[in-house]
Amino acid sequence: MTKLLAESGADLSREELLDALWLAEKLPRGAGPLARAVARSEASRRDGASAPRPPGTPDNPDPEPPSADPHRPPAAHPLLAAAAGDRSAGDGTVVLTPAHPVGVPDRHSLGPGRLQLEKSLRPLRQRFPDRRRHVLDVPRTVTAMAETGVPETVTRPLRTRWLTLAIVVDDDVSMVLWQRLAADVRALMERAGSFRDVRVHGLDTRGGTPTLRSSPYRHRTRPESVKSLCDPTGNTLVLVVSDGVGEAWRDGGMRRVMERWARSGPTAIMHALPTRLWASTGITARPWQVTTTGRGGPTRAWHVTDPDLPPELVRFDSVPVPVLEPTPAAVGDWARLVAAPGGTALLPLWDADRTDPRPAAAAPGRPDSVGVEAVLRFKEAASPEAYRLAAHVAAVAPVTPPVMRLVQAAVGAPTDPGHLTEVFLGGLMHEVDATAVPDRLPHLRRYDFDPEARRALLSAVPPKELLHTAESVTRRIESAIGRASVFPAWVGHPDGVAVVEDTGRSFGWIRTQVLTRLGIPPAAEDDPEVPGARNLDAPPTDTPVASQELPEPFSPEEVLAARERLLGPEHPETLAARADLGSFLRQAGRIVEAIALQERVVDECERVLGPDHPDTLTARAALGYSFYEMGRTDEAIALEEQVVVDRERVLGPDDPGTLTARSDLAFSYGRAGRTGEATALQERVVADRERVLGPEHPDTLDARSNLAFSLRQAGRLGEAIALEEQVISDSERLLGPEHPDTLDARSNLAFSFKQAGRTDEAIALQEHVLAVSERVLGTEHIDTLAARADLAFSFRQAGRIEEAIALDEQVVAVSERILGPEHPDTLDARSNLAFSYSQAGRTGHAILLQERVVADSVRALGADHPDTLTARAALAVSFREAGRIDEAIALQERVVDDCERVLGPDHPDTLTVRAALAYSLYEMGRIDEAIVLEEQVLAARERVLGPGHPVTLVARSNLAVTYRQAGRIDEAIVLQEQVLADRERVLGAEHPDTMTSRSNLAFCFRQAGRKIEAIALQERVLADRERVLGPKHPSTLSARVTLASFHGPTAPTGETPS
Repeated sequence: MTKLLAESGADLSREELLDALWLAEKLPRGAGPLARAVARSEASRRDGASAPRPPGTPDNPDPEPPSADPHRPPAAHPLLAAAAGDRSAGDGTVVLTPAHPVGVPDRHSLGPGRLQLEKSLRPLRQRFPDRRRHVLDVPRTVTAMAETGVPETVTRPLRTRWLTLAIVVDDDVSMVLWQRLAADVRALMERAGSFRDVRVHGLDTRGGTPTLRSSPYRHRTRPESVKSLCDPTGNTLVLVVSDGVGEAWRDGGMRRVMERWARSGPTAIMHALPTRLWASTGITARPWQVTTTGRGGPTRAWHVTDPDLPPELVRFDSVPVPVLEPTPAAVGDWARLVAAPGGTALLPLWDADRTDPRPAAAAPGRPDSVGVEAVLRFKEAASPEAYRLAAHVAAVAPVTPPVMRLVQAAVGAPTDPGHLTEVFLGGLMHEVDATAVPDRLPHLRRYDFDPEARRALLSAVPPKELLHTAESVTRRIESAIGRASVFPAWVGHPDGVAVVEDTGRSFGWIRTQVLTRLGIPPAAEDDPEVPGARNLDAPPTDTPVASQELPEPFSPEEVLAARERLLGPEHPETLAARADLGSFLRQAGRIVEAIALQERVVDECERVLGPDHPDTLTARAALGYSFYEMGRTDEAIALEEQVVVDRERVLGPDDPGTLTARSDLAFSYGRAGRTGEATALQERVVADRERVLGPEHPDTLDARSNLAFSLRQAGRLGEAIALEEQVISDSERLLGPEHPDTLDARSNLAFSFKQAGRTDEAIALQEHVLAVSERVLGTEHIDTLAARADLAFSFRQAGRIEEAIALDEQVVAVSERILGPEHPDTLDARSNLAFSYSQAGRTGHAILLQERVVADSVRALGADHPDTLTARAALAVSFREAGRIDEAIALQERVVDDCERVLGPDHPDTLTVRAALAYSLYEMGRIDEAIVLEEQVLAARERVLGPGHPVTLVARSNLAVTYRQAGRIDEAIVLQEQVLADRERVLGAEHPDTMTSRSNLAFCFRQAGRKIEAIALQERVLADRERVLGPKHPSTLSARVTLASFHGPTAPTGETPS
């Protein structure tokens, strides 16, 4: 064939012929000559668009509350799935249609050794007494009280982490490539738990005088003095993350800064580049023998000698700052030396005395020379791997740093991130729109090549290899859809938006872009679509592979406005967009606006489509769910009952939408305290789904999980746990152990374990869920935040308050950044943190935080929203814990009135607030008023929940405690014996609440003069708590103090509230 082609004037080598045949197989049918790809007319640009949405939209029923929101658009068709056709226009030009960027996942910079890296930091995880902070020394207090008979306390210094970490991120131009490394280092240090606090600063090394800022990569943030990191106590560790390219690393500016920090405390540099490139940067290093005489301390005090030659021949005359690779071995050697009370190690130290006459690498800007000349100069200076990598990057440019890293990973060995640095600083790339958005975040900056340079680079690599890399990047992106935590799963297009799921070649336009650059026209598209159409075939395009976020995504408001303008306000597609906006508002926490819009949608659907149309029923169900979220439970139940009746009549009793509506109704029943009806309805849903869908269908698993939730609400913990364990087993077998639904099932089981008093099992399960969520979904995914909050709650319950506070603070910080400061989930996270502060005795912090939660809830949700009422009730509890009883009672009385007005007198939240008010009155000494309230609460609990419900038992126990305080000891004993018997039967003999009841009964015996029985019962309580909860649990310590007081000359005065 090569001979025939040569005789025809096409002289091809064997390799070129194979490439041509491979490309011919990949070409779309009807593709024209390569020359067609060169020119484009303005008219042809206007002609291309996506295929129209097929008629008829299937009903999309509203799922039950734990599931994802139903009102999102269905998945988009693959971008390359449109019918093939001739893209050429009449004048011989090819149609190339525009599109917007899409989200792409980034790669983890620390690789598979993250766990080993975390373990290498363990030597720094030490605790030492903090003389400024003291805690109660319980054993010594008990001993002192027993010896003197006087109630006095003995304290001891609190043991805390000894180091504070300051991460200083060099944000020089080239460091945009290493922004992910800086973020991963921060996450690693926070997760390791080795430091009291982790702070991050920015460092500008562009000029001769380095500048410290309060935040990296944001040059408009407040500048700080480098002295601010000089800790006179020597307990601040400074870790600089840099690639050593900045000018200050070469001209001595950074030596002065590092020497100042090294005189104050431990200091180190983490080098972003591979070791083979260190010599070409301002951070060079070689191994030295380091000897220390104490733990931590200033790095400047290290004794440094040559590992081979005697000190008389070689002296170290630089700043003794270790330079670390981000590897477990390098970090481990350094950490062990810093944490040891004295020792010797071989560490690479910065050669700060070496001056480099070469100028620092220039920022990627418009190159001085363009085209072939620039490429030839780059080829001469760079490594062969970097030259090859440059062609692959140029094929898909403009690109962001995350996409550069994806391309480098797709090219594979022998290229590494160091070669990517050579490409970035090689004089070929420039930043796009740098002046238009001067302070754009690093991962959003786009870089491109000069057209002539691009052509020269593309000619140096076979097209087949370029296409293979592009397709590999495409697969990497597609595999992360729905699983990458910080990347939106949306495809943006001038004519609409659509959700992208795991099916289809959603990002195939990357390969089409490369084909276009190689002179091959992509397949045709035709017929424009209305913005936001449900099934959008977005066309391929010659635009950049996107950054981590859409620069200008189509918001639901914009989609609705476009449909109203193009289709009219009452078109079915417009109604669907309005319903989508209502769901969006609800998810954003704007419940009042969501309800107003959804009520309008219901009215319009009933008028335009009819009251029995499936879309009308779906709109009504969505409104009912918003009522449920708003706490308007009675209205939600009335609407959902009507939806169930209508769906059964219109669609049939076994329609999936009917089953979902029935499950939604069961959740509303449960929230209203009608647990019997909720459980019966969920059991019916499970039976129907097993019969209609099969026992292993995902919706059937969801139904079983929902039934377990209702059983837990009804106090039937044993049945709930057995069912949840079955759900986990089925989910692991059918979906996989790391599927999000499997993680949800494990979280549900952990919650049931907590309620059953099996706190250690709950914590172990939640720690596993959190670890998997962070690995699979990402550290900032909403499900990961929920897992972290659940674990913090369990830590609080187990008495591990400091660990709970650390987790709660992480959840608050991430929620504020990701969701916004006034999102309902953020408010919940802040309230949880306030509760942890209160339990730790930091009542001032708790009150300030809870007051902020109340103010934000009133502003964001309204004064009568159930979450606002809950926040006010929590603030009252904080007042009480701080000793401000009068303010607590006044606030609780107002909250009780508001709950009765908004929720009803028998609503579970109303009864909870009334019980809290009774306890405050009890604390104030207003015993008779407390008894009246608690008798009301007990009667309501027995009527609504039943006499054996765990919550009813709490109310009965509280009333018994108050009876004892009022001197009605016989009535108190009768009630406490009844509570103890019920808890042993319902919860088990070793449940924490059962042990509390046993202790409360011992108090009653002691006051009744039955001292021997009281001591015997309290000794059993202490033994049980030591065995079940551990000897250092707060409840165990309390039992020990109580038993000591029983042996004393006077009776104790208080009991443990239930």
